[in-house]
Amino acid sequence: MTLLNLSRNNLTGILDIILILDNCTNDLSNYLKKSNVLFELYLHFNSINSKGGIIVWKALYKNSSVKVFDISYNRTASFECAQ
Repeated sequence: MTLLNLSRNNLTGILDIILILDNCTNDLSNYLKKSNVLFELYLHFNSINSKGGIIVWKALYKNSSVKVFDISYNRTASFECAQ
């Protein structure tokens, strides 16, 4: 898979504190850390919060293959993300 588009899927819960849905965040994070074939990741318009944004960003930091990452139109802007 070279492109993953999860945009406009209402992933708010997936990247929130809800325990069951946190497993999805961890799965995505683990995939991103290990994948060397994913080149594009689109997560825009999902209401992803700061915590979710940080989890995804940390996973992407370890991934050298993703060249296009779109997390626009989410709720990631906060003091936590700036740290």
